[in-house]
Order: sequence, then structure tokens, then C-alpha cells
Amino acid sequence: MAGVVFNSTLPISVRDTYTEFNQIDFLVQLKSNSIQKNSFRINGKLKVFPTGDYTGVADLNSGIFLNAFSGVSSLINVASVSVNSTNTIENIASFGRLVGMKKQAKYTLPQLTASSYASLELCGNRNNQLLLGEVDQGGYISFSLKIDNCLNNTMGNGDLHPAVIQELRLMLTMESALNAFHVNRPTSAVTAVSYLLKDLQLNWTEVPAAPKPEPIGMLTYFLTQQTLVSKVSNLSITTGNLPADSLSISFIKQKNKSNVKRDNNLCEYLGEIERVEFEINSSQSVNMYPLTSYGDIALNYYRSFSEPNMPLEKNSITSLATFGTACFGVGVQYPESTANLLTMSITIKDDARPENDPATDAVDAYCYVNSMLQL
Repeated sequence: MAGVVFNSTLPISVRDTYTEFNQIDFLVQLKSNSIQKNSFRINGKLKVFPTGDYTGVADLNSGIFLNAFSGVSSLINVASVSVNSTNTIENIASFGRLVGMKKQAKYTLPQLTASSYASLELCGNRNNQLLLGEVDQGGYISFSLKIDNCLNNTMGNGDLHPAVIQELRLMLTMESALNAFHVNRPTSAVTAVSYLLKDLQLNWTEVPAAPKPEPIGMLTYFLTQQTLVSKVSNLSITTGNLPADSLSISFIKQKNKSNVKRDNNLCEYLGEIERVEFEINSSQSVNMYPLTSYGDIALNYYRSFSEPNMPLEKNSITSLATFGTACFGVGVQYPESTANLLTMSITIKDDARPENDPATDAVDAYCYVNSMLQL
């Protein structure tokens, strides 16, 4: 295609290697060309160690995994984007969890495991084999991540035009190895994990700028984290000043967090739910009736990641194989609104077993609300 240019940039602070808790920022400046929408990728190499001090060589007996749906996105704790030096348009905490939730709505686990595209992002339930590294690369494995934030969630006919955006900054805070990886092999002797990244660069595609910029929309997300501590819990989330129309929530028991033997991005199942209700401003019901079956809960959670009236496609959320184990959540689409208070009430049965009672095992809820930004 005439006029197409493939461009890239290194992090602002270039290092030989990067690791947990490091801040990695990329600066993109638009001059004469537009940036083709949804064309950003982070490329680099990853090495995993079966110790906490960057020593040793991982093997299959180590049993070190990334979350099957999040893949290499698990290494990112916070992803932020700012425009024109001053305006922060998105700041996503627990970024790897949101990426995993969105992939659960698009793919089944067998699809991810068999996909060469997903393997570039180290997804699938066999990523422990990928983490052993490539031949003659010193234990490093190459990856290419199409980062799932507002940079690649752009809608409309136009591209990122230099008359509107002169500068983009992508800011990443890396996740701890304890939360990014988990050991899933009973016989493994691994008690700590560490990792290194190198050769990082941000790539994108440029095209000739149109004479006049066209309006574009960016789908953004923000996180509100709350905790369930009783059989009847109310979660309250305030939407921002931008139009929003969906709420997606996943859960994990507090005792399973920050544990090398547990997947910190696991979307844990909540058993013996009696009913779920959603309200706007404590006065307007979102659903015509309370959700009392797990089938309705799964379908509404799936719909929170899809466009209205889209046909139901194969996914992990409504699959019996994964819904009750690793892909559970609660969600809803609601009438587009701004600056409203969303309330979700979730009720666990009175006679629930102790393992399903949040009063016995407190449960953290990760509540993500979307919003539409127009540029």
C-alpha cells in the first residue's frame, strides 16, 4: 500500500533489562503522517527464572505459568495513556486481569492454546513450554503484544491525525513476579519466581494524513476495587464524566492473592449465589428482573464485553468447561450515562457452605467500567 510507513520507538529510559516494578514509558510524536488506528504493538523478549534472585534455569518440572488468557499482559500492573503532554485519557490498574476477562469473552481455551496469534502474546494453557525460551537465545522468548488498551480500542473511520494529536505517551508499571506468574505443578520445588525483559520497543503503522481529521472514539476502562465480606454485599461504582454503558466484575478470594502457587489473575467462581441485582442511582433497575440463575449471570457478563445485539459466539464465559472454574464474573450492559452511581447487590444463600461464604473467606471484586472518549 503506497505511503504506509512502519515506525517504532524505544523506551524513554533505555536499559539493558527491565524487571518487576520498573516504570517503562514510550513517547510517540506525530508529525506529518497519521497513525493507523489499532496498530500499536509492544515487542520484546522475556526470560523467567525459577528463583527470586534471577538465577537458575527454568524447565518443565518448574511448572511456571502465566495466566492462560492474559499471557504476557500479566506482566503489566498499570497501563496509562496521555495525549499532548497534559491529558491522561486512560489509567488501568490490574491491567492483566482486564485483558484476561476480555479474552474470555472472545475465545475458548482450546482456541487460545491452538492459535499461533495468541502464542505471540504467550497465551494458552501451555505457555509454560514457551517460557522455557527459544533455542540459542539464552532462555529468552520473544513476544509481540497488541496491547489491549485505548490505543488499540479505537472506533470510527479516521486514524490518529497529527492535527488533533501531536504526542502520545504510553506509561507502563511492571507487575511483581509473584502476581504475574504462578506455579501449577504439585511436585515443583519452586517457591519464588523472577523475570527480565529486554529489547523492548513500541511499533505502529503510519499512513498519509487526510486533509481533514475525522472524529474517532476511544474505548477506555477504569477500575474500582471492592471487597465482599458477607452473604449480602452491595458494590457501588461511580462512573466518570464520559459516556459509559457496561460494568464487568471478576472475583478472587483474598487468601489466594500474592501466592506463588495461585494465579493472581484467576477469575474465581462464587458458589451458591441466590440473586444479583443492578441499579442506577439506587432508583432505576437495569435488568427487568433479578438474575437468579447462573445461566443468566453468565450471559449478562458475556454481554458486558460485546456490542448490543451481537450474536452469541463461542467463548469461555458461557462455556460449562471454564465458567465454573476460571472464567466466572458478573456484569451488565446498561443505558449509556455519565456521572452516575452504579450499584450491584449480590446475595449468597443463607445455608451456603463455609467455602462459599464471604464472611469466612473475603472476596476481592475487580469492577471495570468502560467509557467512550471522542477525539
